[in-house]
Amino acid sequence: MIRMKKIVICVPSLATGGAERFVVNLALAVDKTKFKVLVAITRTNVKSFLKQMLDQNGIEIIDLTAKGYLSMLLKQLQFLKRERPDVIHAQTGSILHIMLACKLCKVPMRLYTVHNEANLLYGNRKLKRGIYKMAFSLFCFKPIAICPTVKQTIIDDMGIPEHNIIVVRNGVDTRRFTPDWSANNDNVVRIISVGTLYWIKNQLMTIRAVSSIHDMGYNVELILLGDGEDRDKIKNEIRRVKAENYIYTPGTKKNVEHYLRMSKIYVSASKTEGLPLSILEAMACGLPVIATDAGGTKDIVHDKENGFIIGVDDEDALRSALLALIQNKELQVKFSQESRRIAEEWSATNCTQGYEKLYDSL
Repeated sequence: MIRMKKIVICVPSLATGGAERFVVNLALAVDKTKFKVLVAITRTNVKSFLKQMLDQNGIEIIDLTAKGYLSMLLKQLQFLKRERPDVIHAQTGSILHIMLACKLCKVPMRLYTVHNEANLLYGNRKLKRGIYKMAFSLFCFKPIAICPTVKQTIIDDMGIPEHNIIVVRNGVDTRRFTPDWSANNDNVVRIISVGTLYWIKNQLMTIRAVSSIHDMGYNVELILLGDGEDRDKIKNEIRRVKAENYIYTPGTKKNVEHYLRMSKIYVSASKTEGLPLSILEAMACGLPVIATDAGGTKDIVHDKENGFIIGVDDEDALRSALLALIQNKELQVKFSQESRRIAEEWSATNCTQGYEKLYDSL
């Protein structure tokens, strides 16, 4: 009888960000006849619909959070000694403690998926580069990039040699996220953005751009799907520009695909990114995308083919790109069809198979 390999996927929390949704999707999708999957929370234990999804599907969630570095390390050491996993698969976040615990407990395979470049861009980059390079070497973790651009970030900003990096492209469930070409035939140009309500996502710029277009007389609406610590700032900005009747903040929703299908344009105004799963989901639903040149966005949004790439913080460029699509329905259709075609090349099935192959290689 072949022994099932035990995989522990570590994530700082199960809040509703892209990395967290990636973890849940992967945990649910891997072959349960070959792998026993546990999800370990290492920083903040919060209630969310992602946690409910794991519970409902019988995926065990391990709370490894604790107050203080030493307490957290001891808790993780106890867990690793008890469970003796074959693979630790960590995600972007503060993971030096789990790296050290894996080294001390001699976990056979140690993987680390880099989702976002934000941790590398702010603060002392030289110091962070040294810490990351030392940690990956000392603790024997294998870095995984979710797209070619993030791979280059790992080389440039983490100092990791190219031959040590694995690329497993992020993926979208193209069976769940599908276009509904008949769902948005009204005269309203509905614009949507999905993500944590946080300054890095730059929703304030999107609000200002859409409100100025509304003031020109165009029939537009904006849906900001998600929640976060900047919720009040965003609501205050909506009130300031007197946009309560056409800019909405419905919070975090399980049925993201419903909101995407009822929309006509997707906007991502982020200051930094990895490879946004939210953009892939919008593309799979057939939406043209306007996105800032951040992280790996250009790996999936091809300028003037399925959307527009604009500069970070360039509000005028965002307004111009929105107007170009609003005023040209043929361009909307062309970009929409190309978005769906590109999304099909980034399937969740291929992503899952890539990680299963890695887990199997032990």
